[in-house]
Amino acid sequence: MLIWCGLPLIMWIGGQSLITGALDSVSYALVCMLPLFLAKFAGVMFVDFTSYKHMSISKQKITQIIDEKEETGSLEPFVPNSFDIAFDKVSFAYVPGEPVLESISFTAKEKQLTAVVGDSGAGKSTVLNLIAK
Repeated sequence: MLIWCGLPLIMWIGGQSLITGALDSVSYALVCMLPLFLAKFAGVMFVDFTSYKHMSISKQKITQIIDEKEETGSLEPFVPNSFDIAFDKVSFAYVPGEPVLESISFTAKEKQLTAVVGDSGAGKSTVLNLIAK
């Protein structure tokens, strides 16, 4: 901002030198363009430093993830006894105090077709998202 405020001052000082003959018209034009080049340079540097800061923060986050200790546990594959899906009095809310599902109970048996139906906003997508998790 300071560079832009200095432009009229530079033009006035350069204009005085142009009038006295100490500066030719081409040099005066170059002197007047100097603040514009400096403003452009300052803008580019700001963007570059901001990008560098963001990349540095991202690098720190990635390094933290890489440095996390590997989870240890059973390498045995999980094999359930059946593939039934059961909801027993399941309630869910995206926002505390505003339940989307309240005490939903059903069982989707293995190898049986089960349909989830209801009005718009009844929670069908929420039920399917919970099953997927």
